Amino acid sequence: QLGLWLAWLHRMAAEQLEPGAVPSAFQQLHQALTGEGPPSAAQAVARLPGPALTRLREELADIEPARLFVHGDVQPAAFLLNPDRQIVTVVDWALLHQGDPLEDVIDAFCHWCIGVDGVVNADLGRVLIESYRSLRPFEGDPWPEAVVLWCGQHIVDAAAGRRLLPRKFASYLEDPASLAGALQMCAAR
Repeated sequence: QLGLWLAWLHRMAAEQLEPGAVPSAFQQLHQALTGEGPPSAAQAVARLPGPALTRLREELADIEPARLFVHGDVQPAAFLLNPDRQIVTVVDWALLHQGDPLEDVIDAFCHWCIGVDGVVNADLGRVLIESYRSLRPFEGDPWPEAVVLWCGQHIVDAAAGRRLLPRKFASYLEDPASLAGALQMCAAR
C-alpha cells in the first residue's frame, strides 16, 4: 500500500504543483561544504567521511537537477493509519523539495525494508517497488543516480538542521552502490 501511496502522491504533485526555481542538491551541498550555508552546516558535514563527500559532490555535478516534487521525509510518523492499519493520509510536508521522486521510495525502503542489523527484507522491498512502479513506471536501473541524489539531499537537510541522518547513512555514503544494488535487486522482475 505504501508504494501505491507514494506513486499517487508523486503523480498528483506533478499535476497540481507549479515547480519554482530552487537550488539543485549539488548547489545546496556545495553551499554546505564551503561554509556558505547556515553555521550548523559545517558541524553536520564535518562528521561525515571526507573522500565520500568529495565523490558525492563530483557525482551530483553530473546529474541534471530534477524538477519534480518529493515529500522528503517518508517515515512511519508521516503516515496516519485507520484502525485497519490502512493509510488514511500523509502528513509532515516540512521537507518538501524538488528532486527525484525515487528519493521517497529510498526513504521508505530504508525505514521498512532494511532491518537494524542491515539485512534487506527482499520480499518487502519487492512489494514496495512493484506497487510504486504499477502507478509510476520506470525503466532500467534508476537507483545509482537516485541514491546519489538521496544522499545529497539528506546531507543538505542535516546541515540545515532540518533532520538527522538516517541510520547507516555513513555506510551508504561510503558505498552508495550497495544501497542501489539492494534496490535494483528488489526491482528486478
